Amino acid sequence: MALVSACRATTLFMSWAISEEAQTSVVTPSVRTDINTNNPWDIPEAYMAEFPKFMEDRTTAEEWRQTFTLNIGEAQGKPSPGWLGLHSGQ
Repeated sequence: MALVSACRATTLFMSWAISEEAQTSVVTPSVRTDINTNNPWDIPEAYMAEFPKFMEDRTTAEEWRQTFTLNIGEAQGKPSPGWLGLHSGQ
């Protein structure tokens, strides 16, 4: 029962934490200058409807891939089974 209560509390907290109200009133701007400090919904790379367009820009996509590889290393683990997830046809 404690796990179920914790899950509900976690869901409630995360719903609040990612809400626009919390992001604009509670979260203060980052002091870092090497990252984009806009709100998450203002970051073009995080806008899911524009993701296919972002991926078509191979230069930018490859720059991001190389940045992640440089900072956190190559992807590890088993290769994908060859099918494209839950909603691949949409």
